[in-house]
Amino acid sequence: MFSKGRKYWLWLFLLVFVVAFMLGGCGKKKGTIEESGKTKITYMYAGGSTNDEIMKEATKLFEEKKPEIDVELIYVPNWATYIDKITTSLASNSAPDVIVLGVYQVGDYVRKNALLDLSPYMKADPDYQKQKSEIIPTSLWDTISYNGQILGVPAWQNPDVMYYNKKLFDGAGVSYPDGNWDYQKFLAASQKLTKKNGNKVEQYGTWGLGWYWNVLWAYGADVLNSEGTKCAMDTPEAQEAIQFIIDLAQKYHVAPRPGEGGEQTDYQAFMTGRVATFVSGHYMVPMLKDIKDFDWDISVLPHQKERVSLNNATFWLVMKNSKQPKAAWEYVKFLSGPEVQNIIVKYENDVPILKSVLESDKFLNPKIPPVSDRVYIDALKQSRSFPIASDPRMDQIISDAITAVNLKQMDVATAMRKVTKEINQHLKER
Repeated sequence: MFSKGRKYWLWLFLLVFVVAFMLGGCGKKKGTIEESGKTKITYMYAGGSTNDEIMKEATKLFEEKKPEIDVELIYVPNWATYIDKITTSLASNSAPDVIVLGVYQVGDYVRKNALLDLSPYMKADPDYQKQKSEIIPTSLWDTISYNGQILGVPAWQNPDVMYYNKKLFDGAGVSYPDGNWDYQKFLAASQKLTKKNGNKVEQYGTWGLGWYWNVLWAYGADVLNSEGTKCAMDTPEAQEAIQFIIDLAQKYHVAPRPGEGGEQTDYQAFMTGRVATFVSGHYMVPMLKDIKDFDWDISVLPHQKERVSLNNATFWLVMKNSKQPKAAWEYVKFLSGPEVQNIIVKYENDVPILKSVLESDKFLNPKIPPVSDRVYIDALKQSRSFPIASDPRMDQIISDAITAVNLKQMDVATAMRKVTKEINQHLKER
């Protein structure tokens, strides 16, 4: 039999043991984050292999500077699959802490109330206030702001510019494109640069003007009204802009008609010398650097009522249900800083967001084509991004209508009335 004193100490020992066991068990249920003293966040991203390499290098650097934060990278090569994964993860309450999206994809997640408002973190961070003042163009903040909230941080950008083949221009006796070009001068040059053998076009003046937004905005038109509540594609200005795009192929035949391009993309046709100009962003440079047969360069887009370039900007976003929002903020803040922006420049894939990096010798490097890198900076000064009110479904409706006109299934006026009706219905239903 135990004495009363021995029983007391035995019960006290058992109580301490049980409490310690329970606390230890609770710690294990929370995983290795607490055990290692680190905070773990996840970053899901998409894009080509270059983007994957950039993110791995950037994240390694971040973890060296912030060893208390562990970032799990989830790479999805295909953008369509990537969007599906984000949507599925939201439905199952297993979304990553940080994602990256092009601005035309952001709106759907804004409307789902899935994104964290980052403005309180920005205001409470003096270091970031200094960094934020360097981000250009300032219109990027208008793009990612909604109802007084700032829902992302600019990652990288790609203002549309015109790529041109100097050899073809010289051979046709056409002056290189510059800031004086309007769309009539562009058309006249494209006609001189188009070469035919009978009825067959062997060399096109242009492969088109990239996103239709460039021409819409230049003609003073837009997809939606200023409030983002109604479609504006049935206006005379919008019809004139779309008609110009159609006429390049159908009336003037300076761009390929449906089926004439074969399986080549615009940049592939450009690389083979089949086309004199095409419009795209800086992400084309890594491919175009392989050209050996001719010199090429870039120019700002032509103007009409306005000179506008679509800025295909990308943003880092923190999900609203993140359990580690402070750590996620530290990560996206670092990604948008000078060290990572210089990594982006090193891989030559995109245009950085910081003025100091844009103006540096690393970006403005005459030894690496294109020679006229400053054109990207000039294009940014007159750039616009997709509005948050837009979404991929609207783009599909408009693209389908342009295709139908090109196939002569309807005229532009009829197509734009149809577009307006379908987009207005989509706005009501989404």
